[in-house]
Amino acid sequence: MVRRVFPLVAVLLACSGGVRRPESAQFLMSGTVYIGGLEKKSEPLANASVTLRSASTGEILASNTTSSSGGYRLSLASSGFSNVVLSIAADGYAPRLQAFSVKPYTETVQSFALEPLEPLECTDETCVSANGDLEWRGPPSGATAKGTSVDLSSKFPVGVPVTDGQFDVVSLAYASISAGQGTFRVRIPIAGWPRLVDTVPNSGTIELSAAVLGVGEAAWHVTTAKLFSEAGLLLPESALDAIQKQTFTPGVIAEFTAVSDAWLAVTAVSKRGCVEGIVAVDSTPVAGALINIPRGAWVSSDAAGRFCVSVPVAADAFTPALQFAGLDYKTGALPMTGAEARCGGTCLSAGTLWIATSAMIQAALCTVSVQVVDVEAAPVRDAVVIGFDDTVAGNSFSAFCGKLGTRCRLTSTTDATGTTALTFPVEAGFSIDATSSALLKSGSSAASGCPKDAVKIVLNRGRSISEVTTVFAGNSISWVGANLVNHLLVTNSAGLVTWEIESVNGMNSPVIFGQVPVGAREVKGVTAGVNSGDAVSIESEGTLKNGLQFMVSGNAVRP
Repeated sequence: MVRRVFPLVAVLLACSGGVRRPESAQFLMSGTVYIGGLEKKSEPLANASVTLRSASTGEILASNTTSSSGGYRLSLASSGFSNVVLSIAADGYAPRLQAFSVKPYTETVQSFALEPLEPLECTDETCVSANGDLEWRGPPSGATAKGTSVDLSSKFPVGVPVTDGQFDVVSLAYASISAGQGTFRVRIPIAGWPRLVDTVPNSGTIELSAAVLGVGEAAWHVTTAKLFSEAGLLLPESALDAIQKQTFTPGVIAEFTAVSDAWLAVTAVSKRGCVEGIVAVDSTPVAGALINIPRGAWVSSDAAGRFCVSVPVAADAFTPALQFAGLDYKTGALPMTGAEARCGGTCLSAGTLWIATSAMIQAALCTVSVQVVDVEAAPVRDAVVIGFDDTVAGNSFSAFCGKLGTRCRLTSTTDATGTTALTFPVEAGFSIDATSSALLKSGSSAASGCPKDAVKIVLNRGRSISEVTTVFAGNSISWVGANLVNHLLVTNSAGLVTWEIESVNGMNSPVIFGQVPVGAREVKGVTAGVNSGDAVSIESEGTLKNGLQFMVSGNAVRP
């Protein structure tokens, strides 16, 4: 059923002579796999495993490995409707996955970059990534681990909807550990806090929806995650309001159990609607055209040219990606639905998407001006900047940049004004990453087409570490500044704990030994009075309003 009809919002050209058509009734897929990251970005990745699986059963339908130039090709007989998942994997890299709903005469070119995994630093109690976004709790002796976290503002390497698209991912990481499974903690960026929902109300703690997608699987496994602060304290339900308002300084981390070699996602409930329409060349509807919205599956048009895509319920219009016979085409904005619905029900109509040669998107060399700033908008000097469009196929990249990429400038360093420029081929869209080793901060941005204005990157990922002056005099423990302390530990001269307290929301200075401040709890009660040589350590961790994490510590010895 059609609830409402819009005008032809994606009219490309009335004349369509020369539009390339699919050559086979099969589902044909080809493309190039690149290395992502910073050091070897844009280099072809050879011997990567490329697999098509049934979305419902996980059965392998077709497979291949990439060539020395990173290229691959797959074919699949398709006599009707098929839901499949493309998986690209290589040892030492986080896999890429993308869902497709395909019908006969579907041909597509899909190129990707795989991000390298970074070693996690392991101790007796935990293994943690360098940026603190991913943690493996309680590893066995001698354990090793690798992983990566994803900046969702510029990248989304898992285009597989969670439970038919009814959940949206707000935090994403990949973990590969030396044990079969483990308990993981994944930091939730502040941008996702307003959408967090307690799935088990009145339990006293906050439980979130989460999902796990292992290597060799084609569907997410939905689970539940407990919510903790940056300092590792279990959060009460009373904290949820401040979290959703983004005013919760202690920060937010989700903990759940998952298998090794899997994507770990923290999710939020998403209201979904649907938009349907027809794809046509000239006056004839066409089968096999692919339509995609960000983070969703590619959906193929049927023999009558019809398609239906699941979209978030929102007021703004969106611009989908459109492919036909392996070529990309420009479209106009499609309407966004305001009502919940699913394909097969009452969907919003987008009319007809017309395909024409003049609207074909081709890779072109683009010079991008970049400015890197910190969270206070101050320019950052000597930041390393790298940009790349991994949707460009290998032969097109080589034609512009040469086999070694020397004719392009994919990486550069900012000057005193925080600016630099990059030159690389752009087709569908690109991402730019920036890192400052001096500030220990990073940031990224994404754009489509070749932008006329400078791309601004804010270094909003990282952690500020500082120490505060702390005084232990008599029974009073105090520290300089307005920092709220989450954890306070007192030990005697022999190193034994004599008192320990903690607080989710933090404790103000001063604290009197043996007196538990309002809102704090006693981890270990007083075992002895204070004496000369006793030591105190304080710690505070959390998330600032600008999204950066902070860690403050202090130490003092009683005279």
